Amino acid sequence: MDNLCMYIIELGFEISFNILSFLEQYLVFFSYLRTHAYLTHTYTQILHTHTHVHSQDAVAVVVGSSYKNVGVQPLMNAVVDYLPSPQDCTQPAALSLYAPSLCALAFKIVHDRQRGGVLTYLRVYSGRLDKGQRVYNLSGGRSERLGQVLIAYADHYKEVASVAAGNIVVVTGLQATSTGDTLVASHSVASAVQKRLAEAGDEDVTPTLLGVQVPDPVFFCSVEAPSASHQKALDEALAQLQREDPSLHVTQDEETGQTVLSGMGELHLEIIRDRIVKEYKVEAELGPLQVAYRETCTKVATHTLELDKMIGDRRQQVTITLSVFPSPDSKFKSVSYEYSQDNQENLRALRRYHLSAINRGVSAALRSGPVLSCPVVDLRVGLHWFMVRPGTSETMVAAAAAQCLQKVLGEGGCQLMEPVMVVEVVVEEAHTSTLLSDLSRRRANVLHLSHRQDMRVLTVECPLAELMGYSTAIRTLTSGTASFSMELSHYRLVNAFQQATIIEDVTGFRPS
Repeated sequence: MDNLCMYIIELGFEISFNILSFLEQYLVFFSYLRTHAYLTHTYTQILHTHTHVHSQDAVAVVVGSSYKNVGVQPLMNAVVDYLPSPQDCTQPAALSLYAPSLCALAFKIVHDRQRGGVLTYLRVYSGRLDKGQRVYNLSGGRSERLGQVLIAYADHYKEVASVAAGNIVVVTGLQATSTGDTLVASHSVASAVQKRLAEAGDEDVTPTLLGVQVPDPVFFCSVEAPSASHQKALDEALAQLQREDPSLHVTQDEETGQTVLSGMGELHLEIIRDRIVKEYKVEAELGPLQVAYRETCTKVATHTLELDKMIGDRRQQVTITLSVFPSPDSKFKSVSYEYSQDNQENLRALRRYHLSAINRGVSAALRSGPVLSCPVVDLRVGLHWFMVRPGTSETMVAAAAAQCLQKVLGEGGCQLMEPVMVVEVVVEEAHTSTLLSDLSRRRANVLHLSHRQDMRVLTVECPLAELMGYSTAIRTLTSGTASFSMELSHYRLVNAFQQATIIEDVTGFRPS
């Protein structure tokens, strides 16, 4: 094909664009390029396409290969010609709070042993960034001093003394900064901004930049080192990988002592294992893959706990009354005061450090529910009564709150919630009925059927537990001609029979 061909195809799926946050349906422009092919659009065509992209009605896609150096220059030209400049885009709400002071976003972490460890990629939104400058991590709540300031040219780096707003740079020396963290000039600047926000009472504006939006992990498995001598190396590898990848969660199971990996899918966790083996030289073993369930209470429950113990020569005494209320889509931040005629004076006398200890205990109890030790969500925790003997430690207060809430959850009829995925399957017409029958067997609910050229597009909701190994199954059913993608939609309650089956699959015992 000697001339550049442009095809405009209307697509029925959503495209996420990291900078413009496109959330609508789009027209996609496919440019088929040959070696040394160049864009030959007129100014009118460029202006027309730029208008569509700027209004978020279209996104331009240029096809090429950086490995073979094909289409790289047209891609760079397309960025200049079609994408809006930063002045044309809506700036983050947090940016106006810090300008003209420093405000930067850490969007990528790379571990490079040859350059002394951690390389942090920053985008500077306002102010200046200087070599050796001390910055405050607003997300992590601590100050750090950065080392070198580098401009990246592929895998080559050029050191500079300072950079101004609008630049993307690589810095060294930030040991506690993770992907998505917001960096500002100092702790005093951050405190002043938070004070202004508190006085304004605007809950829609946050002091941090948007960062990377990562959904909750839906799969988890255990990971073990091949021997005790490799455990330290495995821990260091997991710590570094977790900093680089915010969608990877690493936790310790208090009951079994195992290290648990939580991620976005089977392939995600398998890639993590391959990186541990190849980059860190640790032959780590992954346990069976399991679905990340949630638990919630289905009815209101209340419990009073009286804790009275002698620790050493001190008497530790706490009396606390908590209740739980079903509250869909709510996230726990703090207990709510449940006032009545009998407890108004008691709750008003509650000290701030005791409230903080209660919240710590409640948060700890919510991390492990009574059914399968899964996180407990979608509820509100109320405080009715609190009394403490003078000299009782905050640790004992937190322990009393945790024990009381565990009793409440046991009485609140906790049920399991399973993750439900939205699955989009693109399949030939001849295999459509076969896939629909298979999805029906997997408890799927068909949301939409449409055409995309000569292919059928099936959009369904399906429990994640039924999609284990689905990539292999769909290849077998369609002889490798179908493809699918999925994302988390929501969590929903399971019925009693399904809950008993899940408990048996996880524990090996069917509840009586």
